[in-house]
Amino acid sequence: MTYRDTSRAAYSVAACGDNERRVLAMVSEARNGLTCDEFMRPTGMAHQSARPAITALERRGLLLRTDQRRPTRTGSSAAVYIAVQPGTLFSSPKRAKADVYRAV
Repeated sequence: MTYRDTSRAAYSVAACGDNERRVLAMVSEARNGLTCDEFMRPTGMAHQSARPAITALERRGLLLRTDQRRPTRTGSSAAVYIAVQPGTLFSSPKRAKADVYRAV
């Protein structure tokens, strides 16, 4: 792992907002991961607040969308997310354009 990778992993954890911290904490504690719907039920958070937090954490490489799907309260299927450690094989934050140009 390079210095840049380590810095990016540390920043991604520190830059989380309140909703993102709540989502990350709950998903980290869940053995089998959580869907957005499963997170919303106990917290009372609206879908419009939970979904952007999940997307932001996924982009930072802190959550991973699995191939599993589970039914929601309405009967539709939803993706299951699991927490991953930053800087590991399974975390994959989006690379910046500057990283691509510097790699040459």
